[in-house]
Amino acid sequence: MLLLSFLIPLIMGVVSFVLPRRFPFRYWLLLGGMANLLSNIAIGLGWPKSADSWFEGYIALDSWGLLFLLISSIVFFFVSIYGLAYLRPHAKIETPTGKNNESVTHSRRGHQGDVLINNDHRKSTSQGIFTGCLFLLLFVMTVITSCQHLGLLWVFLDATTFASAPLIYYHRHHRSLEATWKYVIICSVGIVLALVGVFLLSAAKPESEHGKISMTLTDLRQHAQELDPSFLKVAIVFFLVGYGTKMGLAPMHTWLPDAHSEAPSMVSALFSGALLNMAFLALIRTHQIAIAANQIEFSQNLFMIFGLFSLVVALLFIIQQKDFKRLLAYSSIEHMGILALGIASSSTFATGFHALNHSLTKVSLFICAGMILTQYRYKLIFMVRGLLHNQPILGLSWFLGFLVITGVPGSGVFVGKWLIISSLFAQGFYLIGSVVLVILSLLFIGMGYLYLQMLLQPDLKEKALFKSLEDKNPNADWQNHSLMYYLPLVILSLVFVMGFYLPESIKAFFLNLSEI
Repeated sequence: MLLLSFLIPLIMGVVSFVLPRRFPFRYWLLLGGMANLLSNIAIGLGWPKSADSWFEGYIALDSWGLLFLLISSIVFFFVSIYGLAYLRPHAKIETPTGKNNESVTHSRRGHQGDVLINNDHRKSTSQGIFTGCLFLLLFVMTVITSCQHLGLLWVFLDATTFASAPLIYYHRHHRSLEATWKYVIICSVGIVLALVGVFLLSAAKPESEHGKISMTLTDLRQHAQELDPSFLKVAIVFFLVGYGTKMGLAPMHTWLPDAHSEAPSMVSALFSGALLNMAFLALIRTHQIAIAANQIEFSQNLFMIFGLFSLVVALLFIIQQKDFKRLLAYSSIEHMGILALGIASSSTFATGFHALNHSLTKVSLFICAGMILTQYRYKLIFMVRGLLHNQPILGLSWFLGFLVITGVPGSGVFVGKWLIISSLFAQGFYLIGSVVLVILSLLFIGMGYLYLQMLLQPDLKEKALFKSLEDKNPNADWQNHSLMYYLPLVILSLVFVMGFYLPESIKAFFLNLSEI
């Protein structure tokens, strides 16, 4: 079954590059998303019997890999549903403006190009290339979840950068080009540092006349006591900085806000809900080796530092944010910090459960962001007003998304955050736990202030500008696409349900996650 999960996105991705331009790629994307999700659900239902092992253990699916395999499949499926509207012919969704509207924005706030008008597919990347890159990214992420060899894991994490870079540049705008280059350069530097970590870990292995210790996770954990502690500690640092760059941990996070802001919302959802998790999985592998080598305290302290610093950086940028897509990007940095603290606290249930709930919530929020962007043509928060009055269902989804992502009691995100913080206190990290609580409270207040401005404040006085823009955008009314309009509510409802009730089989899976 795992082979089928590899072949579906790989074949459909390659075929996408050669299909004619008039091919209905949105249905092709949805078909691939459904097929991939069903095949991975079948693996989950049959696991661990369905956990194939290939190439002397280089490829094998453990419990952590299965978790992120299912998360990426679910996220991709929801993204493919949103693609039905985004990729339809002559769509007028989320496209940068021409010069006239850019000058209007620039004269008001100096944020050039934050107004959106009609889509011009002649200026956008071919839908075949766009769809093909989406499938290839899904293929690479699928392989990552089953990589047990740390060298092979590095190769495919590096491949995610090149599979995803064209997705950021879809609109071929000067700001998306800048964001793409920033993403490629910073992540490439990070991945090179992670490669140094691979070399150092290899150097930490003892020489043996009876055979070399392989770089598979199983062998490294079995022989962890024989690893040179000096090389191992330095390797952990390089892994954390390298893969932490890809994960979006501060201070290596600088690519993330630009990429999430300038990419199409469906790509931003895939990045935040699935791609960041791949680097997180690599860090889990690193911490597993550290535990087996009795270096848990050293690794734990590093994760504490980077996790806490990520929360501080997210807070500082969120409270002064003017772009709602960048707001969601910094929220992702916050939650990556929380997951890093989850690794440090060794709370497997809380860490895995929070990763699932964050991914689902962020997908719904970025879908909402795409709809708001289509409706108002602005990414600037101060230009989006009266959302709850003008678009009640969309406004309700945006408001519920805020409640969930900030961890309001009753949601699955709250359960994950609470368990991680409780684990910090249980292990004696009282100061760190208290600081986290204060930061999360301030984040709730800061995000709430910005959200309430968008939801409740009356429309701006420049009604003539909005009227002229609406005349140019007949697709502003998302009620014409009822499935799309209610999709975020469906996803958020799942997150709320998981906050109150979790089926015993799913609860047992989270409880039985292999040791961090």
